[in-house]
Amino acid sequence: MSYEADEFNLLEEVKKADSGDVAAMQRVGHYIAFHDPRVELEVEEAQRALGFLHAAADAGSLEAMVDIGDLYRLGRGVVRADRDIRYWYGRATFHGFARAYGRLGDFWNFYTTANVLRPDAAYVCYVKGAFLHDVVSLYRLGDFYRTNEYWEAEPPAAFDCYLKAYSLIDNGHNHEGWGDVCLRLGKCYASGCGVEVDLSLASELCSYALRAYQKHIKDLGDADGRVQAALDDATRVMAQVVRELDKRDHIR
Repeated sequence: MSYEADEFNLLEEVKKADSGDVAAMQRVGHYIAFHDPRVELEVEEAQRALGFLHAAADAGSLEAMVDIGDLYRLGRGVVRADRDIRYWYGRATFHGFARAYGRLGDFWNFYTTANVLRPDAAYVCYVKGAFLHDVVSLYRLGDFYRTNEYWEAEPPAAFDCYLKAYSLIDNGHNHEGWGDVCLRLGKCYASGCGVEVDLSLASELCSYALRAYQKHIKDLGDADGRVQAALDDATRVMAQVVRELDKRDHIR
């Protein structure tokens, strides 16, 4: 969730929050913490954000719980600690919040500060999130099926997960997973992973992914380099697809 400056009236939202509006508490805390992730968040601002978010979480806002987990995962004005990340994502999953399963799965799969990754725990989170139609959980689960070191790969199951994730995103609006889903589907159509090869579709999907990653870096930055790595991957796949299309056209 994000808020554009021209559509978010902070003073008005603070008034609502101060009057007990739980949703406004979450929106204010989120805005303070994440409205410009390219800029380092000062400790005082982080504490201000946490004040609103804790109040919202204590009143039952699952969005606020995930926001607090995100704040600790990213270390924005706070000390990054596995315990706090697990607690807040876990608290949201306890209440069945779909998006929190993808977050907690990614924590176990990529982000533990002690670097003790738990792909088994991540898999369980992704399965539960996918059942609840969480986009991130679906495409991460697809990754397990496509390139898995624990059991034999299942390309059709991977493609099915990616396609379901794609169907949940309305024509490329600003969902955080849009580029990732398009890139994965593009790879499937380029290589025949779980589906018949279709280079034209692969090219279209990779172009969507490229634009999504470029926009993310421009608008939100890329603190840990993961988006740039995905952009490089999409560029590589796109180049391969273009070469194959050129060969096909030359043969014709």
